[in-house]
Amino acid sequence: MQLGLLLCLFGTPCGCIFSPEKGKKPPTKPPVVYPKRDTPKNAVYFLTIAWGARDSAQIDTVYADDYQGTSNDLTDDTAQNLSFVKSDEIRAVGAMALSQNIISATMDFGLQSGWIEDHYVSDPPDWRYVQIPSFTIYVNDPTIGEYSAKSPRNGETWIFEFTLRPTYPNGPSGQAVWEIVKWVESRAKL
Repeated sequence: MQLGLLLCLFGTPCGCIFSPEKGKKPPTKPPVVYPKRDTPKNAVYFLTIAWGARDSAQIDTVYADDYQGTSNDLTDDTAQNLSFVKSDEIRAVGAMALSQNIISATMDFGLQSGWIEDHYVSDPPDWRYVQIPSFTIYVNDPTIGEYSAKSPRNGETWIFEFTLRPTYPNGPSGQAVWEIVKWVESRAKL
């Protein structure tokens, strides 16, 4: 048995029962399909796909250069308010992509029809916000453990909201491409 394993490890002219057939490539993952970012909701959906695919290059495209994110956990008196910039988001997704241990990562915001899209009077006129009333964010890393954030949850309220603005990469007469300018997450006890 040890000789058989050594032959497989160091190769033999006839091959090994454990090696793939010659000329056959290992199965490839299907390509990731991203929606056009032609609406604020499609841009948020684009984010969920890029995050789940752990694609930091696409994460880079969906966040504005002046992006600001905040996370406040009001259920924990010792928790600090956290602030994020675009490079933080790119770095986090890049680290997930490089990890050999992460089995899965998902960002599920439910159906777009359940998302709330509107405009704050305090924002520039062409900006929109998208609130996500129900979400699940999950990362499974057997070496560190599982991470899960979910709303709604009994006894808690969440604000989970993205603010977006249109850009016009092909000039003012071109089609708008939406980018995320702000993200606000706030969790509190009822």
